[in-house]
Amino acid sequence: MIQSNISSNLAIIPARAGSKGIRDKNLMQVGSRNLIEHAIFAAKNSALISHIIVTSDHPDILEIARSNDIFFRDRPPHLAQDESSVVLSLQDSVQVMEKNTECTFDNIILLQPTSPIRTGQDIDNVIQIMNDDDTVEGVVSVADCGVFLPDHQYHIDTNLETGSSILSPIMGNTNQRKRRQDIQQSFVRNGAIYAARRNILMCDNKIIVDNKVPYVMPKKYICNLDDYEDLELARIIVPAWENNLL
Repeated sequence: MIQSNISSNLAIIPARAGSKGIRDKNLMQVGSRNLIEHAIFAAKNSALISHIIVTSDHPDILEIARSNDIFFRDRPPHLAQDESSVVLSLQDSVQVMEKNTECTFDNIILLQPTSPIRTGQDIDNVIQIMNDDDTVEGVVSVADCGVFLPDHQYHIDTNLETGSSILSPIMGNTNQRKRRQDIQQSFVRNGAIYAARRNILMCDNKIIVDNKVPYVMPKKYICNLDDYEDLELARIIVPAWENNLL
């Protein structure tokens, strides 16, 4: 078991009703649970999370939180629009929870339901990084890009004269492209865990802070749902992960 300095850590699980890519996305069944239940399960299995709040404008999601004995915030309409700020919603959750608990939290942990592959141990490891070093402002979970290196990526542009498609390298002239083994290892945010000091979120309006530290997760666990193709893939990957087959 992790031995930690004492800190008060709030896990926030945001699950807005509206979704353009997948209708009722946060209620989609993926493996043994739906996405909101995956996030709740991970948070409840963290030894270092002291409080959990689900923030949503969807009655079914709020009912799932209630049935799991999780505090919930019926998100007001101005925080539940497509253009609503994620940071403002997180700040609202902190204010509501601190008023309810009469507690001022040290760290805020964002758990997005759309990235279901994480465990309570992963959350504890992130918090431990912050507990061990007061200079760390925040932690972001990342995974190795694998073959999807920036040096191998392109935009697809259109030739205005011919209307044909053109591949334009993101990193510039392809003649200068390095071999894969010569490129510095690259990482991508996998969406599973974001952590920030409470005061930075509330005062600097940031959950992805400037001075962030990585928490590296296996690249085979990258799973982020935005559309139905992602959902189909997740329904293969997540059951394999749950059954220790990856």
